Amino acid sequence: MTVEVSSRTYWIARLREAVRTGLAIDESVGVDEEGQDPAEDEDVLSAIPAEAIRHVLLTPGLRFDPQGLQVQRTVITGTMNFDFATIPCRLYFDQCRLDKAPSFEGATVEDLILSNVELPGLSVAAARVNGSLDMPGIRSTGALNAI
Repeated sequence: MTVEVSSRTYWIARLREAVRTGLAIDESVGVDEEGQDPAEDEDVLSAIPAEAIRHVLLTPGLRFDPQGLQVQRTVITGTMNFDFATIPCRLYFDQCRLDKAPSFEGATVEDLILSNVELPGLSVAAARVNGSLDMPGIRSTGALNAI
């Protein structure tokens, strides 16, 4: 049986396992023979639907590892909308590409780390971050709204 990597069911199961164990989701295949970083080549990355991330993080009663959700070198498709939601764990995205601007307006989150992330904008207006809001190396083609 072949599993379609972009299927919602597959990603929900994989994300649940990641937040329970604290293990990172890393969809890169490593540096190629020419020394190119696969994060620069969308063809070698799997895409996680943003809706699957929202579904898992807002699942009542789900137990989270203290490491929270860690996603590395992955494309996230769709709008990651957490407006006015309470996210009960740390979020760490490293070297990811988001095709739509995520929104955390009025949200409550433990930590939000967007390291070397490429995105078309971001809103964290009126968000409450209980720990760190860290965005080293972020690259945005649109507005970053944090007021």
